[in-house]
Amino acid sequence: MVILNNSIKLDIQNFLIFLVILLPPALVSGPAIPDIIISLIGLCFIYISFKKKLIHYYINKFSIFFFCFYSIILLSAFLSDLPKVSLLDRESLFYFRFYIFSLALCYLSQINKDIFKYLSFSLLLTIIIISIDGSVEYFTGTSLFGVKTGDTRLLSLFIDEPIVGRYIASATMLCVALLIYYYGYENNRIILFIFSILALGEVFTFMTGERAAFGMIAAFSIIGFILISQRRIERFGFIILSIILIFSLINLEDRSQRRYAQTINELTEKKFPLILASPIHEEHYRSSLLMFYDNPFFGIGSNLFRHMCDRKNYEISERSCTTHPHHYYFQILGENGIFGLFFLFIFLFFLIYSLSRHFFGLIFSNQKWKINDRSLLLYIFLFSMICPIWPTGNFYHSWTNIPLFIGLGFFLNFYIKDEKLDKE
Repeated sequence: MVILNNSIKLDIQNFLIFLVILLPPALVSGPAIPDIIISLIGLCFIYISFKKKLIHYYINKFSIFFFCFYSIILLSAFLSDLPKVSLLDRESLFYFRFYIFSLALCYLSQINKDIFKYLSFSLLLTIIIISIDGSVEYFTGTSLFGVKTGDTRLLSLFIDEPIVGRYIASATMLCVALLIYYYGYENNRIILFIFSILALGEVFTFMTGERAAFGMIAAFSIIGFILISQRRIERFGFIILSIILIFSLINLEDRSQRRYAQTINELTEKKFPLILASPIHEEHYRSSLLMFYDNPFFGIGSNLFRHMCDRKNYEISERSCTTHPHHYYFQILGENGIFGLFFLFIFLFFLIYSLSRHFFGLIFSNQKWKINDRSLLLYIFLFSMICPIWPTGNFYHSWTNIPLFIGLGFFLNFYIKDEKLDKE
């Protein structure tokens, strides 16, 4: 009976790991399949955590922080002008599923460290396939699968949505962070391989024409170079290689030249000087601010921007109304008010504080302030994903959240510990 029980445990664990490995290619198909996968993983983890009495996953500072934020999401929906619409919205009502999924990843990473390797290779395979297909589209105008490119942005396997850059940027950053955590910096060949992946991701993200995505991966690369004390010569060499390739594309390809010129022109017309956004995005932000002025404490209601942006008191122009404001912080400010924004800022400041403390630990040789170099890239990944400098996707959308909460799940592994956890 004991052997049978252990076999069942192992089968469930392997099944969950298999589902995690499926996530990178599943995200290419759209939000539905990956949403089903993370929900199934979350339900299985809830069952496991109750059966094994893993109460510490739910009672810790991060979990308490998240569920307080989730209560603001629900309260904001309840107090809105459209409570039924907001409360019955699947993306906001079941927002907790992302955090439960992160807890499941934290648990799986503690019972089987190989999940870092398995997920990394799944990410890498997907990155390579999309990069090959996208490169063909970039140079010929049509992908291997017959998708014709847009004016300045690639589509690749995403067919009708220009989001390939964000996918490649987040997948590359996550892949590199997980590989570094698993393998470390000791093996020369592995390190050169990992840095090659990052260089590939940087160059291809630039080729996609998505400026926010390129900003994310560039920030990840630069901050990592500054804060990681190991392998700086090799990393510097790959940064120079990426810069040479990117400037070559700007000089040789009309599409890159047009996108570069468009970026320079838009930066001269900015009304929000610290945010790298287009004039259209800035109109979304101004509309969100008007919503905040009317509802400063709890906002207009979770995920209701799309339903209320066409009201006269919120409309800036015909372009200002869309499905979401394309910026986490303006979206939360407008939809969940100052109380919602407080929680997002707290997490951002926690990451900034941790990274700054590590930086000064390097300068003053204080080991207590430093983050382990193998773990550091996960901190930088999370910061790059939620940095307020560039536009983002919908805060509540599964396609946007899954990469972020994958990173969060492995990040929680550093803080949620249980010495008595069954590792069989």
